[in-house]
Amino acid sequence: MKEDSSYFSGTPCQIAGLRNFLRKPYQNLLTVDLVCHGVPSQKVWKKYLYELVSEAYNIKKRSSSFSFADKINSISFRSKENGWKKYNVKIEYKNGKKDVIPAERNIYMNAFLSDLSLRPSCYDCQAKLHKVQSDITLADFWGVDRLHPEIDDNKGCGLILVNKEHAFALLKSLDCQLYEQKLDEVIPFNPSIEHPVKEPVNRNFFYMVLDKNNLAFAYNASTSSAILMRIIRKNLQKIMKIAILTLPLHTNYGGILQCYALQTVLERMGHKVRVLSKPRYGRSYYIIYPMAVCKRLFKRFILGKNVAIFKAPHEIVRQHTDKFIHKYIHQYTKRVWTDKIASCFDAIVVGSDQVWRPLYYHPIEETFLSFLGGVKIKRISYAASFGVDNWEYTKEQIETCSSLLKKFDAVSVRESSGIKLCQECFGVKAVQMLDPTLLLSADDYRALIKRGKTESTKGNMLVYMLDRTKEKEDLVERISKEKGLTPFWMSSDIDNDMLTLEQRIKMPVEQWLRSFDDAEFVLTDSFHGCVFSIIFGKQFVAIGNKGRGLGRFNSLLKMFSLNNRLILSPDEYKENLTLIDYTQLQEKLYILQNQSILYLTKNI
Repeated sequence: MKEDSSYFSGTPCQIAGLRNFLRKPYQNLLTVDLVCHGVPSQKVWKKYLYELVSEAYNIKKRSSSFSFADKINSISFRSKENGWKKYNVKIEYKNGKKDVIPAERNIYMNAFLSDLSLRPSCYDCQAKLHKVQSDITLADFWGVDRLHPEIDDNKGCGLILVNKEHAFALLKSLDCQLYEQKLDEVIPFNPSIEHPVKEPVNRNFFYMVLDKNNLAFAYNASTSSAILMRIIRKNLQKIMKIAILTLPLHTNYGGILQCYALQTVLERMGHKVRVLSKPRYGRSYYIIYPMAVCKRLFKRFILGKNVAIFKAPHEIVRQHTDKFIHKYIHQYTKRVWTDKIASCFDAIVVGSDQVWRPLYYHPIEETFLSFLGGVKIKRISYAASFGVDNWEYTKEQIETCSSLLKKFDAVSVRESSGIKLCQECFGVKAVQMLDPTLLLSADDYRALIKRGKTESTKGNMLVYMLDRTKEKEDLVERISKEKGLTPFWMSSDIDNDMLTLEQRIKMPVEQWLRSFDDAEFVLTDSFHGCVFSIIFGKQFVAIGNKGRGLGRFNSLLKMFSLNNRLILSPDEYKENLTLIDYTQLQEKLYILQNQSILYLTKNI
């Protein structure tokens, strides 16, 4: 480098920050970043240092003048005393004490390598390969033993990615041995070059436990399911091809998201997943559609009505939910389902949502996999729901569905009442499992919110009502005054012909999720309204509806000891409800998540 040149090194996001600050390129500036796994939280780092020093110096209570710099000389996270591949964490203290700990036994390294301790932004890093702004990128050359075994001496080998032409000239001037390697050959061994790490399901639980416990306890308490997932992926004999059969996906947010969540969990286990679907339109649509366009043209230009020409009203209403489905749900579409589906998949998972409610699915026998006949294929249900406590099946449906359900390898239902119905009506034992939406974390959904480019809500009290009434409107006003909140409504008005077409358009799924995340308090008469209030840790009250099925609400809320959040009419609302303790609730949720994952693992 020239004498008047400047050198700056850091993480990719730091380089990007510098470039944005400078606003223009400088010929005398050399920037070098590294292939970044992620940046650990300062909270975790300080906790770790305090625990180290407390043990080394037998400190029982931390004073206000406490300083880590006075106690520690150095920390090396990649000490090569046992070689590059079996590196140690080496800590040297001012009192002469020295610790050399194998990396796999160091709790801080474990938290880091399991991705638990990283900053939230690292899971959605915007400074990876295709957005690199540095001149040179440095990294450990993982995979050197496979690509260049002749130079693998277990002392370490550096990987240099040259991003700018002038940097390549500088590299050639260095006195060192260089080997050229194609980038696509390196990436499989160094995935952090191209992709950020995925956020662990139990990250939030880890930080919650860390607040009141030491680092080791928080890590051990929060990694059992993560360990489980790694074991699952490692020991799978083969990648399973799995089909999900659930209710048709239209405009129901809960229905769409439960399907997305189940698909996501199965994919994280390493499986290939598709959702069974049928074409939305029959063959006659292609004859009717031109006639419908002509009719709309007549209304628009002859009668002067403001109507869309090429889209039917229902297509306009669901445009945003359709976009989410097409983007995130991996569908397998066939006009008619037959036993030939078994040749495409290794297993079929039925669920979740009210997939076993005859009122919502016809023919109901199809959700018990009648189309498979006697073909041998793994069949399980996951958190399938009957929807209501009262029985809606005919005698013939009971006989047929009972025979079909007995062919299943495992049966799980969403509500505790479903266990009784399976036993008494079908003669089949079932277990209760979580609604799939509860298997993902709030941050999983926040990632969707972020990608959806949503807008902030205009209020802090979410009112999500499927059935709007004058009594509920009065309750909204009462609660908003009591709590000093500004209500904003999120109603389901797609069938209200009194509203304009624009007013009936369903909001994007991502915006629906953001409404819960932004709210301080939620009032809802929706099952999944309750679910997402719990996921986002909100105070809420639910208004039950006997016609829509109270069993769903009772089962969910009893599971988390939230029975007092359910009222059957606005008149039952009581002021000054005890705040929900989400610390205890998260512990319960964590246990139930593990049970659900184990169920899927064992039976698929």
